Amino acid sequence: MTHSRIPHCRVAAFILFVGLLGGFHAIFAQEQKLSEIEASVQREAFNFAKAYSDLSITKDIPAVVQYMAPELLSTVILHDLQGNIRVIHSDYESFRNYLNKMVQTDGLSIKYNITKVHQLRVHDDTLGVIVYEADYDSKRDTTAWSKGSEIVTMTLKRVGTDWYVIHFTTLAIEDNFLKGACFCEIFGNPNGEFVMQTIMPAAKTYTESSHKVKFWQTAKERFMRVDDRLYRWMPNEDVWAVNERQTDVQFIGYAKTNQELLRLVLQKDIFITNCSQIHIAYK
Repeated sequence: MTHSRIPHCRVAAFILFVGLLGGFHAIFAQEQKLSEIEASVQREAFNFAKAYSDLSITKDIPAVVQYMAPELLSTVILHDLQGNIRVIHSDYESFRNYLNKMVQTDGLSIKYNITKVHQLRVHDDTLGVIVYEADYDSKRDTTAWSKGSEIVTMTLKRVGTDWYVIHFTTLAIEDNFLKGACFCEIFGNPNGEFVMQTIMPAAKTYTESSHKVKFWQTAKERFMRVDDRLYRWMPNEDVWAVNERQTDVQFIGYAKTNQELLRLVLQKDIFITNCSQIHIAYK
């Protein structure tokens, strides 16, 4: 299979393909137990997966799409920790758009481990189906985001001596969500003293917590306290984490408004381990 065979088709299956963007290990069926045609289907399916596994390094989109048929369609079923189920139907054009975004995303890596091949069938030497199970572990800038498992059914058609993926169905089950969007609700005066309720991902569930927040200003300086953590907000918009003696301890970033200050402190200091994004709502 060469790079000259680049079809015009499309797919968008986030969980399957983001999983294939990192480290890759596959457990193959024993080829000596397969017919020659079955072995060729298996090799093509996993060559396709390997091209995805290398994409974050190679940035070579044509090396990936060469395995796709023009009529390719996909169905992805996503089951998250909260029990929500989403079904996504897609085709090739959106997949190409997705790949473009992925190669432009810095620091993303996924370990994708195919743990078992459940079934491999070939019909009339022209249509192949492979069913496999896999685990994934995603990271962004070395920080763990999520873990889970997938069951994938991939269908390929034969054109000449080559095989092309024409359809796949993925059931993705998230079982450990380590970092993601966090949601904060503000009750009280957002420019003074208030209570903040927070929902954030934590391992196999989402946790809720309550925090006391206070803004105040002296003749020359501004401060914010979140529970027992104190922050100095400088006139030049620098934000520092400080101790009770108000000596600067750690530079956090810059903020122009109270809301920017709160979001900065939550995402860069207090909830840095769990929250990739902070959503704030005022009640």
